Amino acid sequence: MPSRFAILLALCCLPAGAQQGTPPIQGWGTVVAPHDGRHDGQDHGLQAATYCGASPESWVRGSAALSLGWLSLTLELETDSQQAGPKGRLYITLSKGCLHPVRGACDAVHDPLVHLYTVETDEVSIGGRSGGSDTGIVRRSASVDIPDAVARQVTHVAVQAVCTGSDTQWSGWTSLQDAQNAFEASGRPADASQMH
Repeated sequence: MPSRFAILLALCCLPAGAQQGTPPIQGWGTVVAPHDGRHDGQDHGLQAATYCGASPESWVRGSAALSLGWLSLTLELETDSQQAGPKGRLYITLSKGCLHPVRGACDAVHDPLVHLYTVETDEVSIGGRSGGSDTGIVRRSASVDIPDAVARQVTHVAVQAVCTGSDTQWSGWTSLQDAQNAFEASGRPADASQMH
């Protein structure tokens, strides 16, 4: 029986150079939360989710997809508190290789996963939910132009949602009303030290 990781890799990854005329390369990530059953299904359909804690009860979630040289990002923050909310950001790693995983792992010698490019969003926060709702959920989108020479090689998009604290103020958003380009993100070539 194939491992869950191998199935995930098979579903989310396309051969290098196969982006034009094909669906986007969808990201994949993990849900980081206590294993007590209360947090099952808390990814809200996004690829990565991190539980920030109970004071305030909050989450940072995110997704990414690469299509025709554009990396589309979705970032979601959630809080149950009226007074405070989470601070967080997304880290995305674009990689190539590992086209033939063995038992859910890359063959480091013959088919390694090589990190090509990293994208990091600005840290953003929400200062609590509005008065009448049970939860405060804010979901916004952004996109980053990926150099064509890099985008043509990408076979994997890994997404990590990170909690960086809590806040009583809204910060880091370019516009609170506009759902497009509501936060900033930037990319750079991956460091040689990150190559595997």
